[in-house]
Amino acid sequence: MVASIDEKQVKTVVKSPESQSDGENPNIDWSPEEERQLVRKIDLIIMPLLILAFFALQLDRGNIGNALTDYFLKDVGITQNQFNVGQQLLSAGIVILEIPSNLVLYRIGPTLWIGGQIVAW
Repeated sequence: MVASIDEKQVKTVVKSPESQSDGENPNIDWSPEEERQLVRKIDLIIMPLLILAFFALQLDRGNIGNALTDYFLKDVGITQNQFNVGQQLLSAGIVILEIPSNLVLYRIGPTLWIGGQIVAW
């Protein structure tokens, strides 16, 4: 049997014209349970992707160590010291450019900045 509209809990939200124009509505409210469900849903979607990306990052970093055991230096024609300097310069570049990168991210937004980095890479 279908419940009548009077028996159902109806939650209405009044939207003002000002808040609809810019896409934000301060009258929308949610319960702690709804927020918890949303956070859990986002975590279940985002976390596996982040774990996979971190795994790929570590795999990429580990590949250089594996290459050293397979006569990489001899094949490329460099010494161990030259290789170490290259690794240090790479790490220094990452550390030095981290703060400016985050400042640009803050200024132009993650959509453009991260998308641009992916295209550039």
